[in-house]
This record gives sequence, C-alpha cells and structure tokens, in this order.
Amino acid sequence: MWLKAMDIPVGAPTDEKEHVVINRTKMITMAIVALFAISVVASAAAQAAEGPSITVEVKAKETKRLGAGETRNIVVKAFSSKFLLEDSTNVYTAECTTLAVKNGVLLGAAAGTDPTSDEILEFSSCKGKEGTKACTIGTITTKPLKNELVEAVDKTTGLTLFKPETGKIFAEYTETGCVTPVKVEGEEVAEGYFDEEGTKGVAITLSTAKLPKKSWILKTLKSPPNTVIKYSGGTAETKAVKPFEVLATPATLEGEALIELASGEKWSPLA
Repeated sequence: MWLKAMDIPVGAPTDEKEHVVINRTKMITMAIVALFAISVVASAAAQAAEGPSITVEVKAKETKRLGAGETRNIVVKAFSSKFLLEDSTNVYTAECTTLAVKNGVLLGAAAGTDPTSDEILEFSSCKGKEGTKACTIGTITTKPLKNELVEAVDKTTGLTLFKPETGKIFAEYTETGCVTPVKVEGEEVAEGYFDEEGTKGVAITLSTAKLPKKSWILKTLKSPPNTVIKYSGGTAETKAVKPFEVLATPATLEGEALIELASGEKWSPLA
C-alpha cells in the first residue's frame, strides 16, 4: 500500500515520529474527504441523468417504474369545458367540447430515457369561425402522436411534449362554410396537475411527492416554451419545440384533459 512509505524507522527521534504520524493522519483524512466528494458528485450526476419516469402502484403502497418494454393502455377525456384552437391573428378559431383517445398506450423506459406514449386524439362536437363566418366541423382527429415526458429548462417542472409521430402535420380536417382543408402543424406542450377527485389540484413539479393517483390532469400551455430538456441513455439535451400553427399561422391550443390507466391502477408521471 502507498502508506508503507510512511512507516517510521526504528530508533527515529520522538519529534520525527510525531511528524510522520501527523502527516499520515492528514493524508488519510484527505483521502477520505476526496472519496466522499467523488461519491457525492457521482450520486448527483446519476440523479441528474435519471430524467422523467412513470411509476405504477402494483399493489397498495408499493410502486414500480414502468420500465423499457412495459406498457399501459390509457383513457383520455375532457376535463375543461372546451378546447380552443386559435390563430394569433384572431381570424380563425375552432372550438370542441369532447375529447377521446384511440389506441392510447403509455410506453415505459429505462432510467435516463424519457417515457413516451402513442395515441390518436379525437376532438368532437366542434365548431369553427373564420372572421365573421361560422364553420361546421364535426370532429377533428389528430395524426398518430408520439408524446414524450420532458423537463422545463428551469429543471423544476415536468412537461409533456405532444408531437406527430412522423412528419409535421399534427391534424388535418375538413369543414364547410369556411376554408378547407385545415392543417394544424407543429408541437404542443402541456403541464400536469393533481386530480383531487374531480377538482384540479396544484401543479406538478419535479420535487413533488409521487403520490400515485387514479387520474391526472394535463393542461396545454397558451405560451409554450421554445425549448425543453430531453433525456436519452442518461444524457440530457436541450431541444427546440417546433412552433404550433394552423393554416400556416402561429396558433395556440387551450384545454385540459383527464388521463387514467385503462387497468384502473394508480400511477404517477413523476420520477
């Protein structure tokens, strides 16, 4: 061992022995401090690379991460009284009161990689307006979406990024009485809230306790961030959010949805 070099020679003066003992003690103390510092840094790095996750309550008060290859079917319905699609010039709007999901599946992931979901959203009981003209729409069905649990760049808030699985078209539909067809493009961002038995609770943060619940509320952001943090293979990267548009004009989609597992299990979209 490297401490062998500090062995005290036989017959060495007392003050020399004391000096050697003190030096050895200092070196041991420094080594312990260094090892502690390394372990703290390694622990912090591991935690930083953890990223978002989905936990499921497999039985009372026992939760597990929804890992890679594990899935859960989901049910989605409207929580707010309406969903409003509106362009920034206030020329075109579409308003829907009902929401459902087709082929909705949560996809688990290993630690350090963002969980995702596959789904098609159906907005129904819709009506539109272009300027002063009323439009008949009926139903707006999105393209297949690949959504991802991400983080805000302030690293305090978990978000859901809604995006087309392929291409850039979020939804495309026809209507009568106004312009047709209508193309909605880009990506949307939503933040989560606790569902307190049908009442909207506090917003979810990354420091919020997991507290598995039957259902959670997602609210789309009228002013979504330009960038979010994504995790893949333990690496965090800042990625741009593609602008949300309707008829090639910047737009917003406002509304709140209630999400639960088809199995009825309690779950949590928190790490």
